[in-house]
Amino acid sequence: FTSVGTASQDGILRGDHQTELKQYNVRSNLDISITKDFEVGVDLSFREKNTETPQNGQGGDLGYVATTSPLRPAYIDGDYRYPAEGWSQLNPAARILSPGYRKYTADVTSGTFRFKYDMPFAKGLSLEGFASVVKTLNHDKSFNYTFFYYEKNSAGEIVKKPSRSIED
Repeated sequence: FTSVGTASQDGILRGDHQTELKQYNVRSNLDISITKDFEVGVDLSFREKNTETPQNGQGGDLGYVATTSPLRPAYIDGDYRYPAEGWSQLNPAARILSPGYRKYTADVTSGTFRFKYDMPFAKGLSLEGFASVVKTLNHDKSFNYTFFYYEKNSAGEIVKKPSRSIED
């Protein structure tokens, strides 16, 4: 048999227009009877997975959600245009507005080759074997950029603040 598939998924955070997963796969299994006593099989598969996320790594936003204090506001006065600092500048709502990104591609190719030989001179005796190979290629590109969050100053005005830089 042969099958072809695709899958895609966007981010789960409000306002996250960067997170995207696209995956493509092809699989083929082939069994051949060469003679009545000798069979071979070949199983081949290929999968390409393309992931793009905001800066700081694959799945990073969910990690920041897990470490963000529920006692700190995600947005100033609930306005989605103004993400707050969060705990230690780890608010994922602020990070997803950054121009920074991470692009990650993984290509996985695998193959299994097998045979079975029923020995006609020894009834019930057979020789079987297989070999399997998996090859993975990864490419990772990141661009980290200072992002901005908002807070209220002493006069109650909303002010824009830069996050720590990469060097901090």
